[in-house]
Amino acid sequence: MKLITVWIWLPFLCLAADGVRFRADSNLVLIPVSVTDSHDRPVPNLGPENFRLFEDGVEQKLASFFIDDAPVSVAIVLDFSNSMSGSMRQLREAASQFLKTANPTDEFCLIEFGNRARVTLGLGADPGEIQNRLAFARAAGQTALIDAVVLALGELKHARHSRRAIFLVTDGGDNNSRYSARELRGLLRESGVAVYAIRISSHMPGEAEEVFDRTESQLLDDLAEQSGGRHYPIASKRELVAASEKAGRLMRDQYLLGYAPAKPVSDGKYRRVQIKVLPAAGQHGLSAFWRRGYYAL
Repeated sequence: MKLITVWIWLPFLCLAADGVRFRADSNLVLIPVSVTDSHDRPVPNLGPENFRLFEDGVEQKLASFFIDDAPVSVAIVLDFSNSMSGSMRQLREAASQFLKTANPTDEFCLIEFGNRARVTLGLGADPGEIQNRLAFARAAGQTALIDAVVLALGELKHARHSRRAIFLVTDGGDNNSRYSARELRGLLRESGVAVYAIRISSHMPGEAEEVFDRTESQLLDDLAEQSGGRHYPIASKRELVAASEKAGRLMRDQYLLGYAPAKPVSDGKYRRVQIKVLPAAGQHGLSAFWRRGYYAL
């Protein structure tokens, strides 16, 4: 981790049993931010002067700034439902490419879902174990996607690292979950976990299927946007490899912005955060991705 400012207060970030929670009454809120250029490549070497941060529409003064490459605890969540039967090779390639970006100190678990979601390999699983498991996995059953993400959030409550993420590969559909999309959004908002989703389309071209495809994509778009992650809809092997690598890089190389809220009130309400990136000279088309808010606990 490269320290940019000279000081930082330590009691700011409270690690609760159910993940990372930001506490306004400890004076500092920490927001991880990923920045990409017009070619969707990570942008290094930005400084605090390149960021403006707002809470509920009110601009906040940055109190600390880091370039952060801390280790990550990742739940790898893979769709083994019957609708993925023609895409198993692509699923294995996505997981393999993602694992190539791992750091030695990263932590992994593997969650599979078809008719139901289950933890196949718990936290601490070796990347080699995950690869071996995927070599023999077969697609079958309906799709409990939402339940799988809920299960991943529960598993990550026990993660070793404060930075936590979900790497999800699916065709985007769900037809067998007990939890609703609304319930999942609420749990994700409280968790501090970022979702990086790769959606492999399994539908043939056609007007009705394209409409259904957009519906499937909407949930993944929303989960990624609200959590500060990314959603990559892919249509070719080339895109698949690139998206898997980008997801791995972005979840590890981030800026960490810290600020003391202008009106720190611990009322348990949700605070919305907005970030604007000011390009340096010669930079164009920068995009930022961050968690869209926190609960003031």
